[in-house]
Amino acid sequence: MWNPETAASVPAAYAAAYYALVQRARLCSGERVLVQDGAIGVTAARVALSFQCEVFVVVENKEKLKHLKMPIPDENMGSLSDASYKERIMENQMEKALIFVNIKECTSSSNNLIAIPPKNVTVHSACLDEILNDLSAVDGIMSMLKKGIANGVVKPLPTTVFDRNDLRDEKGQLLPTLLPVTPRTHFKGNRVYVVLGDMDDLQLKLSSWLLGSGAGHVILASKEEPRTFHQHRYLRKWQRRGADVRLFTLNLEQKEETEQLLQNASRIVPVGGIFNITAVSLIDILRNTK
Repeated sequence: MWNPETAASVPAAYAAAYYALVQRARLCSGERVLVQDGAIGVTAARVALSFQCEVFVVVENKEKLKHLKMPIPDENMGSLSDASYKERIMENQMEKALIFVNIKECTSSSNNLIAIPPKNVTVHSACLDEILNDLSAVDGIMSMLKKGIANGVVKPLPTTVFDRNDLRDEKGQLLPTLLPVTPRTHFKGNRVYVVLGDMDDLQLKLSSWLLGSGAGHVILASKEEPRTFHQHRYLRKWQRRGADVRLFTLNLEQKEETEQLLQNASRIVPVGGIFNITAVSLIDILRNTK
């Protein structure tokens, strides 16, 4: 059974692996795949094995992979500092092109990895930002994740849960202690709150905070309509919760459009507040509405 801690290790790592291997590299059965050790490397190896591919892993410690019980022979795991393993990779490349999975997670050691390819190798990269902004890819990735969970290909990665008072960075340095915060702000459910923004992360998070703090109605006003998966994910989440969130597309520098926005807002319920986080100066907006 998965728990919240282990389940949290799945989405980003497997989404990147499926995106890079299946959607970008068009992985086919029988191909040879070279991956970098690490969270993304493990998920990429599992995806490649599910396609009956031969997997090669650049790893410093073979025991780290062995306990994951993946059917990768010892001779297909090794360090690039090992001349014999590097030669084995080169020989196999001569037989058939390898597909590299070079994720942003990879450290400087991946520079050695990229230095290997001969002419017949294709390099593919993927990061979470690319995936979230590629709406055409998201549905396919979600479908593959669900199928992978059902057939056992997608499995949680090893996780470590830290006490909030013992959080450390990559170098093992203790991070500042996070103090518990008690929510104090509360908004009225019978008021509408207008959030002016550019449909960016700040506007979306502020709107979520308002709704989570009691606001009954929220209007998102922006020059642009939602386009990215990230933006639509917020809208779907609010819709599932039954929140009254309305979108208005307008140019806030135009007096008539700004007045129309306020009139539409006041028709819902009385306006409880206006939050302006656009790049447009608040002074300019007020000057245009005199």
